[in-house]
This record gives sequence, structure tokens and C-alpha cells, in this order.
Amino acid sequence: MLAPALPEGSLQMNDEDLSALVSSRICHDLISPIGAISNGVELMQELGGKLSPELGLIGESVNSASAKLRYFRIAFGATPEHSKIQLSELRLATDAMFQGRTMVTLDTAANEVPRVMAKLLLLTLLCVEKSLPLGGDIQVALNPLSFAVGVQSDRVKPMDAHWALTDGGTSMEKLAASDVQFLLLGNTLALHTVRLKRQITDQEIRLSLSGLSG
Repeated sequence: MLAPALPEGSLQMNDEDLSALVSSRICHDLISPIGAISNGVELMQELGGKLSPELGLIGESVNSASAKLRYFRIAFGATPEHSKIQLSELRLATDAMFQGRTMVTLDTAANEVPRVMAKLLLLTLLCVEKSLPLGGDIQVALNPLSFAVGVQSDRVKPMDAHWALTDGGTSMEKLAASDVQFLLLGNTLALHTVRLKRQITDQEIRLSLSGLSG
């Protein structure tokens, strides 16, 4: 039985567009209640004076979760055409996501960048993190239409098949949910007809992207 034809003018989208919108919706709806918890912790602190260790832990966790949701919303969510993102929001997201063994330093003179550039960068950083089992200091030189990423570490996991996905490769039979950023990065690069250049050794990763249309 044939599916009924869509009425003229009906909205049509591919699976990737739909997934991005779903991601944006989930992150958007979760940010509000998490923010409310954070506000509640602050109010309890104001009313009770000294902050207890338990409330302090809750407050730190909630703030981290809120910032990470913003990271996921940028990395996995929809990118409306011509939309931009403030550098302050980008820094907040990367600072929350990368703590401890893996740290990210953003070097830029820009106050804002196209949202698609932010998406490409954040997906790239998730891929880099996956390749650093012992962590490392990730240095990013960011411009509105290009970026360069460099990191040195005691150990770099090659993950050749995963990185091949960023070139449009499809050789992997099964991809874990924790590695989906490689596939999403490859799809986004292809959509905007740009390529991520890379040099990866046992102790170093060098990546660069340029040529993104404004």
C-alpha cells in the first residue's frame, strides 16, 4: 500500500534535520528545570547563610549539567541559517565540558562566530577527547570561518576508522553511541562542503578547518 502523498507546501526534512531538532528540543526543555534547581540552591543559601557541603555539591553539579546541556545543544542541535553564537557562551560550554585531565584553551579575537562553526568545533573537540585516553591540553585558534586545533599528550589513540567517518567514510559496521560525534562531524562537514585536515601521531593531534562560507 502506497503512503499518502504529502499536501503541496507540506514540511519535509531528512532524518539528520529531524534528529537535530529533537536534540535542540530536549536540551531546551531540560535547561529550564535545571536552572530552577540552581536558583533554588542559591535561595536556600541566602536564607540559611552558610552553604552546607551537600548543597554546595548539588549547586556545582547543577551548574555543570546546565553548561553541558548548552554544549550538547550547540554540538548536536539545529543550526538555523545565518545564526551566530556569542564567544562567551562558547567558552562557558567548553569550560564545563572539559575539566580535569582534558582542558581546552580558546584563543580568538572574535566576539561571535557562526553557529555552524561553533557546531563543527564542538563536535571536533568531542572527537579529540575520545582520542585522548590520558587526557591532554587542547589549544584552539578560532576565527569566524576557520579554526586550528593542536594537542600533545602522553598517548593518542589512533581510532583511524572513526576519523575516516569525518572524511565521509562508511566502513564501520557498528558505531557506539559514545562515538556518534565522528559521524555527525563528517555529515556536517559534507553538508557545508568543507574538509577537516588532520595529522595524528602517537603523541600529537593537529587539525584545521577553513573555507566555511559566511
